[in-house]
Amino acid sequence: GANVTTDANGVAEFKDLPYGRYTLKELTPPEGYVLSPALAAGVALTIASAQPNLELNYSNDTQKGGVTVTKTDAGTGAALSGAVFGLYSDAGATALIAQKTTGTNGVCAFTGLEAGVYYVREISAPTGYQLNTEIFKFNVGVAEAGSTAAPVWALTQTVTDAKRVYNVQLRKTAEDGATPLAGAEFRLTGGGFNLTATSGADGYVTFSGLPFGSY
Repeated sequence: GANVTTDANGVAEFKDLPYGRYTLKELTPPEGYVLSPALAAGVALTIASAQPNLELNYSNDTQKGGVTVTKTDAGTGAALSGAVFGLYSDAGATALIAQKTTGTNGVCAFTGLEAGVYYVREISAPTGYQLNTEIFKFNVGVAEAGSTAAPVWALTQTVTDAKRVYNVQLRKTAEDGATPLAGAEFRLTGGGFNLTATSGADGYVTFSGLPFGSY
């Protein structure tokens, strides 16, 4: 057997072959491409006096990559569904290519991407969570400038969201609805909380720092 590499014109030439039967296979695709399915399996050829010179044409599909994003709770690490992410072509994350929503496993994936630089940011946070405004850069199938590392085609990123917190405020008054009453004690429970607070001179009592939920 003999191995030949395609030139700048995409041509590989096997010369001076005796008549006979041969198998043509592609061993290594050009960078950024995948093997031709036909050539990977092997193409049977016959060189005979009736057709001593063969010219064959085959094409390669570009290699495709992907970006997988996992959304988690910043405090517990639990997977979060319902987060919407956008894939962009610019560093400012304004030129939208596609958008995906995380499932129950907290994952969404952008697949079938050509080699290039992409950016991802969160468009909408899950209910009860703060939006993560960071823009994440991904080099799909292309190395960073000055890097000697091999290009990476499958990239992953975990993005965390902190819970949104709320305040609950009550006002204790006399029967006239206007006169504030101090010293009234209230208890708030639910969501793992068991809190007490006492109304001040203005009649107000406040429970602060409560995450989204029922109480």
